[in-house]
Order: sequence, then structure tokens, then C-alpha cells
Amino acid sequence: RSGRAREPDERCLQVASLLAAASRGRYRAIVWDEPRFFDYFRHVTPIDVIERMQIGSRPAVRSDRQGMEALRAVPWVFAWTQTRMLLPGWFGAGSGLSAAIAEFGIESVRQAARDWPFLRNLVDDVETMLARSDLGIAAAYDELAPTELRGLFTALRAEHELAVSTVLAVKEQAALLDGDRTLQRSILLRNPYVDPMNLMQVDLLARWRATRREDRELFEALLASINGISQGLQSTG
Repeated sequence: RSGRAREPDERCLQVASLLAAASRGRYRAIVWDEPRFFDYFRHVTPIDVIERMQIGSRPAVRSDRQGMEALRAVPWVFAWTQTRMLLPGWFGAGSGLSAAIAEFGIESVRQAARDWPFLRNLVDDVETMLARSDLGIAAAYDELAPTELRGLFTALRAEHELAVSTVLAVKEQAALLDGDRTLQRSILLRNPYVDPMNLMQVDLLARWRATRREDRELFEALLASINGISQGLQSTG
């Protein structure tokens, strides 16, 4: 044995190519092409707190750009992790897998994931992000958005449900992380302890923003909530 990974065959590459194209298309349609999305993001995540935190070697936003183009990757992922949405880790995957299944059939997609470690690990990573997400908690953050923006959550929830169903179909499982019971149990045990901190953070965000982000005590409490949620989830994203 040479120790070299086997090259994927043509069918694996075709499955991955369609999956990537459909996933990217769905992601861009919401994140980049939906003109209200950046405003929604700023309402439903604590990005305005994260921007004021003294973390990292660079500012959270690029001063010479606007909107999504101005935001750096780390605060983007960090903000979604705080809300338990974890959107960057799974959004678009459901559409991608669904397109691949429709084109090649579920058995071909399963075989491609079995035969190609890269694709198998990709599906595993998406599964983990889905398992760590909690759209019940994320729905509480959605209430921070103006009424006219809340319809966007419906689209996010639909893509999440599609991602869960397609990942389970490809992996032939009844529930997320059935193949990794240790991680599954860890998430189930840990999350209930983090839930109250998330709900407290939602309340703090609403109150702090009502002061035009000028109340220092509320800001300090928000910093503590961000730190607590990060430690509870054992992740900043």
C-alpha cells in the first residue's frame, strides 16, 4: 500500500460538482443576492457587540467596503454561532445534496460519499453543524428583527430541514450523529445548559439597542454572555 488516497472516479466528481454548484447558488441567492439579508443579519446576531470586542489582529469590518463585502469571515461565523443558527456551516448543503440526488439517484450519491473520503468528510462536517445548531433558540433571535424582515427566517428554516433530511438519507440514519453516539450525547447534555444564556443574550441585546448602544453595564453583560455561550458550546465557530 502506497498510503496515497485513491483518486475519485468520474461519477464522484460529477456528484460533487453538481452538489457544489447547487449549494453555492442557494447560498448566494440568500446571503449575497437578497438585498435585505445583511440588515437581517445585523438585527438577529450580536455582530454589533462582536465588532466592539478587542479580539483578533484586524477590525471585524473592512473600512473601504460596504455590507457583506466589508465583513470579515471570523466575525461572520462567530456571530451565527452565538445565535445557535451556525448558518455558514450548513446553509446550501440541503439544496446541493437534493440536486445531486435528483440528478444521479440516492444510491449514486451514497456510493460517492462512501468511495471518496473528501466527500464523506464533507457530509460528516455538515451533519455535525446541523446537530450543533438549534433553530428553536435561533427563532428567539429572529424576534429582534423588524416584522418586515422576519420572513427570511422561514427560508433559513426550510433549508435547514432540507439539509437534515438529505444528510440522513445519504447516511441512512434515523437521527443526526447516530454514527457518533459520543458526540451526539455530548451535544444533548450540553445544550440545555447554554439555552438560558442565549435567551438572556436576546433580552440584553434588545435592551442595549434600545439605549442606542450606550449603556455600558448592558454592554459588559453582553460581553459576559458571549463568553459564556462560547465556553458552553466549546466553540466560537
